[in-house]
Amino acid sequence: MNEKITEIISEYKKKTEKECCFINYSNEAPSILDDKIGGKPYLPIGEEYPKDKYGDPMALVIQINLTKLNLAGYPKGILELFVTTNEDDLFDFEVADGSFETRLFKEGLEYQTTLPEVELKPFLVNGPFKIEFHKGKMSMPYNMGDDETINMLLNLFEEKFNVKVNYPMELKQLFGVDYYDLQDKLKDDSEFSSHIGGYASFANDPDIDYLTKNECLIFLTSDLDKKFDLGNAYSFYVLISKEDLLNNNFSDIACNFEWS
Repeated sequence: MNEKITEIISEYKKKTEKECCFINYSNEAPSILDDKIGGKPYLPIGEEYPKDKYGDPMALVIQINLTKLNLAGYPKGILELFVTTNEDDLFDFEVADGSFETRLFKEGLEYQTTLPEVELKPFLVNGPFKIEFHKGKMSMPYNMGDDETINMLLNLFEEKFNVKVNYPMELKQLFGVDYYDLQDKLKDDSEFSSHIGGYASFANDPDIDYLTKNECLIFLTSDLDKKFDLGNAYSFYVLISKEDLLNNNFSDIACNFEWS
């Protein structure tokens, strides 16, 4: 491996490093109060169970006690995300069309115990899963077609070696660095496990606004060693602007499954 590639990727990781909480899947059956994927939600008395635009009960995707996570910039309370189980609506969620809904509740409220357990079909093959977290850090993953990452890499070469780089293919002539080798190394080093916070990783060309202007609230991907299987979905992500996150406003999130 070219030494310059190693140096630049090391600098890239330092510049883009963010705190996150990685998800561990437990074999225990989750209770109503547990952090979990799937299952029955914590729903305080007096709250209606969320329904989609067809009037059908939505499925709980994930429930997280954000107070216990204690991530900087994140609200306190129990966050829940629900999605429709109508397959026609699972390929392109929109906030306004009733395909998904978020709830944020205070801890310690008296809650309902008689609730539907709506299966996460067709994307969760098994479960529900009790989940646990461990804090860590991750750098921004490389996503194909991501101009932000490309420009950052070129700028790092300029800063490190004081030579102007106009486009990626110039790296070979100026530094003996094959841009595709740099790209492959960055992809190999990218973090693709499930987590809260940090960054999302996209299977398809991302909308750059998602990467630069939004925070990754949730990123889920299959972990077959733990039998957590999203089936035909590559990943599930929830993105939110930093301002909305600070203001506990979940009315304008980006939420989607990416299908393999």
